[in-house]
Amino acid sequence: MAHKLLKLYKNDLSLFHTLIKKMKWTNFYKSIFTLILSIALIIILKNQIQSSWGNISFVILILWYVVFFRESKRERDRIIQIDNGGKSYYQVRIDGLKKFLRNEGIDTDPQKIDLLIKMVEKHSEEEKVPFFIGRGIILTIIIPIITATYTNILNKYIDRLETVILIFIVLIAIILILFYYVSIFKFFYDEFINGDYQRYKTIANDLRELYFKEV
Repeated sequence: MAHKLLKLYKNDLSLFHTLIKKMKWTNFYKSIFTLILSIALIIILKNQIQSSWGNISFVILILWYVVFFRESKRERDRIIQIDNGGKSYYQVRIDGLKKFLRNEGIDTDPQKIDLLIKMVEKHSEEEKVPFFIGRGIILTIIIPIITATYTNILNKYIDRLETVILIFIVLIAIILILFYYVSIFKFFYDEFINGDYQRYKTIANDLRELYFKEV
């Protein structure tokens, strides 16, 4: 039954099925326009205007970044209110789990739910080693790239105080934006990177919440 639940969470109750699939990409016209404008400005600054700021003109993309996430948040709210009947991703997931348990005839049996929780947690433990190995591989790839990029920037622009200051400001701005939209990134991270390990953990947590409601 744990495998059936995993399949359910991968398909019908996945983030892609409940949110991303329902997105209307025509509602992102501002983001598309801003992206084209940003790229055009970058090309102009680097090739047409002789300025020391041209080498870091990529910061203009922050404008697109802000517009894109504002539209993403607006589109997410639209899907929740209209397509999902006012239900968040979490609520849709819980309702789907309740329906599954009802079809299996164990929705009102706390003992069976508790047994199912233990089964799911066992599968979660089996997925833990591949999960941490995968995370280690990702870090092994990403960290050297970030380090090399950061070192290259400092070596190239260390003699330009205004550039160093601007880079610092940009990094702070990006960090603040990431914190603001952390819930969105967590959805994507759990859905596409953590894989089955995180799905089993999510299933166990959802089952546990239903279990405490029944006892």
